[in-house]
Amino acid sequence: MIKAVILDVDGIIIDTEEANAVASIQMFRELYNIEVKPEDFVPFVGTGSVRYLGGVAEKYGIDIDAKKATKRREKNFVKNLNKLRLFPGVKNFIQTVKQDELKIAIATSADRSKFQAAFRGVGLVEEQFDLIVTGDEVKHTKPHPEIYLTTTKKLGLEPSSCLVVEDSIAGVEAAKKAGTFSVAVTNTFSKKDLAKADLIIGSLEELDIKKIKYYRAEE
Repeated sequence: MIKAVILDVDGIIIDTEEANAVASIQMFRELYNIEVKPEDFVPFVGTGSVRYLGGVAEKYGIDIDAKKATKRREKNFVKNLNKLRLFPGVKNFIQTVKQDELKIAIATSADRSKFQAAFRGVGLVEEQFDLIVTGDEVKHTKPHPEIYLTTTKKLGLEPSSCLVVEDSIAGVEAAKKAGTFSVAVTNTFSKKDLAKADLIIGSLEELDIKKIKYYRAEE
């Protein structure tokens, strides 16, 4: 039986991809005097800031100072909060989960300061959630399952009783490796790309908690 819902932030709750790409492009321009493209970042969506930037740096054959680059990217990100928006159905979904007396948690690869800036940008508050785990609380980034194993442990639940909602290939892989029930939303990647998920939907508005909360018990 599903007892908790765990949400990623980027690509599930908040559409941050444009702001992330713009902030990162500005960072490469400002610190390394090179022009990178938004599509360069797509393979690294959901893998955490260091890999997100490092993967693109590798493509262009440059060495970057990960700490300095991440800090500058975060500074640029805060300047682009006006580009953020909530995905359709997010607020209603959160209310529905809480009304069904399920726990609801956040597990994001973003550092806490960046996560908090994004939440402020769209008017959400942390108190709406039972637990928030951010990327700076774990050693390994997705597709490693650590962030989901950490979240389920802090919730006091078995992974099999938790439903994870993800939008990235790395995120789905992490959720599956952790032993959770994985739901993929095609906000960022195609249905084909996310084929390993237990359930694939086009929007949070399509996810009926009442219908799938007993999924694990039936398996």
